[in-house]
Amino acid sequence: MAGHYHTLDVPADLAPMVDSVWRQVSAAEPTAPPTSVLPALYGNLIINRGDDYLHAPPEPLTIPRVSVHGIRTRPIGAVATGRTDLIVFNVRPWVLAALMGLPAAELTDQVLDLETSWERQIPALVEGPVLPAVTWVFDRLRAVVEASVERPGLAGVTGKLARYPVARAAAELGLTRRHLQRVMNGHMGVSPKRFQQLLRYQGALASLRLGEPGVQVAAAHGYVDQSHLIHEIERFTGRTPDAFRVTAATGLQQAFNRSSANGLYHHVYA
Repeated sequence: MAGHYHTLDVPADLAPMVDSVWRQVSAAEPTAPPTSVLPALYGNLIINRGDDYLHAPPEPLTIPRVSVHGIRTRPIGAVATGRTDLIVFNVRPWVLAALMGLPAAELTDQVLDLETSWERQIPALVEGPVLPAVTWVFDRLRAVVEASVERPGLAGVTGKLARYPVARAAAELGLTRRHLQRVMNGHMGVSPKRFQQLLRYQGALASLRLGEPGVQVAAAHGYVDQSHLIHEIERFTGRTPDAFRVTAATGLQQAFNRSSANGLYHHVYA
């Protein structure tokens, strides 16, 4: 499922809301195994312009042609049934929550169908030219955010959680722990503690991919010891740290290298 990947520009005014946009195009690969898509600290809005695309067992799910995917806290298997043509918007969870009119926690690990609410636009999104489709989605996200009553300053909240234990982060922000929990569940879709675990795991995973020793990775990313690192990596990926140490770039990584999106590969794919 390596195919061709390239990134699309995000307008400057949407940069705080949309991390990146990329497109994957690849021919049918009948014997290709599922791609493992790992937990990530953002959600997705996905336009499927190709053949059916599935999430693998335990619960097989055909991905709608246009769908919202909440923040992931566990790995999923992705299976292409034929030709792949996906446009993937990596979007802040609170923006997707505003788009769907739901707390972000109700989107976590879920896939929601946009085909009904965007019914009139679906043909243009899945069959028309790519750039107008992407521009239409940008305009829709922009309108949703501008109409949102609450536009949380989450950068300050998540920044504190990235630096301090939960109790101190709450104190630094002038919030009770309960209030901080509500803010994170409502706008990020995960608790403060789970946010910290995912953030730490993502950094550790990128270091492991670069070939850094486990002991060094554990110390650099705040794990108690190497056993703690192993436990967390297995918890979030279903694999041991050794599975992410590669001596040569895989086809998928090579594709991302060519697209200048290597950082995304490091965090998202097994």
